[in-house]
Amino acid sequence: MRFFQLIAISTIGFILSGCANQFEQAVKLAPSAVSPKLLMSVKDINISDSRENKAMAMVNSSEFMQVNNIANLIRPWLTSSLQTSPNGRNKLNFDITTATSYIKQYAMTFESEAVLEWKVTVSSPQRTWTKSYQTGINQDGPMKFDQEDVTKNMNIMLSTLLERTLQDDEFQKALSR
Repeated sequence: MRFFQLIAISTIGFILSGCANQFEQAVKLAPSAVSPKLLMSVKDINISDSRENKAMAMVNSSEFMQVNNIANLIRPWLTSSLQTSPNGRNKLNFDITTATSYIKQYAMTFESEAVLEWKVTVSSPQRTWTKSYQTGINQDGPMKFDQEDVTKNMNIMLSTLLERTLQDDEFQKALSR
């Protein structure tokens, strides 16, 4: 009986150490480049990070890919995707509230759910408008889900979320008021 316990503990340790090693590189986000969108009524764009969980990957309930301020990784892409006007009257803030991939790693397969949410605020001296936008990606497959997969999904979700935000009628109305 002890032999089987030893094998079970060794197998679990092996699986967990394999999961840990696949998430050790520095995190780099590079969503698809988009043609810059000119927002004439916006004078200033800010991005902030209010995530409670700073891990970008939760593998079998263990945290990996700690990013203390994801806004610093997203800011270059966002500022190149959106142009402002010095005569604008609004301030635009993107607050990242969730950015995590939840991964269930088995011996030879995985299941994952990636979630990205941001809260967009358009503010001027007269009013403030706020709305949250969320997107996600569900996957399952053979072998391992690694840092490259987490990063790829985050890049896809960032592009999707920006597109949804810019095409949202409520957002467009908030900019024009």
